[in-house]
Amino acid sequence: GVTGVQTCALPIYPRAVEPIVPAPARGDDAPRREQGVAPEPIDPAPDRDPTATTLPVTSLTEVISTANALANQRRYNEAIAACEAYQAGDSPDAELYFMMGMIHQTNGSHDRAEECFHKALYLDAGHEEALLALSLLADVQGERELAEQYRQSARRVLERKGST
Repeated sequence: GVTGVQTCALPIYPRAVEPIVPAPARGDDAPRREQGVAPEPIDPAPDRDPTATTLPVTSLTEVISTANALANQRRYNEAIAACEAYQAGDSPDAELYFMMGMIHQTNGSHDRAEECFHKALYLDAGHEEALLALSLLADVQGERELAEQYRQSARRVLERKGST
């Protein structure tokens, strides 16, 4: 293999300024688990104004960058709130749903992640990253056939993109 390259089970969002921090590596969260501390749950309706803690964003690129930075700081609620605030004022966007799915997945909210990945695919059926993320979630849930279907779909999308 390649030396010095760190791998991750989660697909990393390639268009963002910085990758989303994946779930802690084995052992990194052992002290928290031993103390019974669970990951920060994502509150679907935060009590505070979601724009109060984040910089105002004017473009999709900015909101993705802001959400990514917040997620890297493990400020998952604020990252999701920034995405949702942007979605509320603009038309739905596959990239933003994919970002929200990655944040939910990183935080362990697999059902919500799956919903976001499906919304991304509804808006862009050729979103191979969402297909791969769904494949990983299906694998985690023990649904091997479904996981393979998602992988095959992603492979076909990549082949089509490569031939154009």
